[in-house]
Amino acid sequence: MQFVGEVNPWEVEKVITNLELTLEEMQQQAEMRGLIKGRVEGRAEGKIEKAQDAICKYLKRRFGDTSGGLQQIVQEITSLEILDGVMEELFAADTLE
Repeated sequence: MQFVGEVNPWEVEKVITNLELTLEEMQQQAEMRGLIKGRVEGRAEGKIEKAQDAICKYLKRRFGDTSGGLQQIVQEITSLEILDGVMEELFAADTLE
């Protein structure tokens, strides 16, 4: 017979095991979220770098060394939306101004 306040060692062991399993699952989920976030950020950075490179190559090819200052500015832009806008404007531009 079990009295109030008495603890069954088997029950305690079962609770501890369940907590350990739950913590392990939570850790694995957190690691997975971190991996996914890292991949997404890496892809975004890759797209930004490609856009920067494409714009700089276009500037160099079309306007030569006089576009060096503008190329430096482009390399500092980290928004893909802004870089896309720059590309749109470049394709319509006849001069650097």
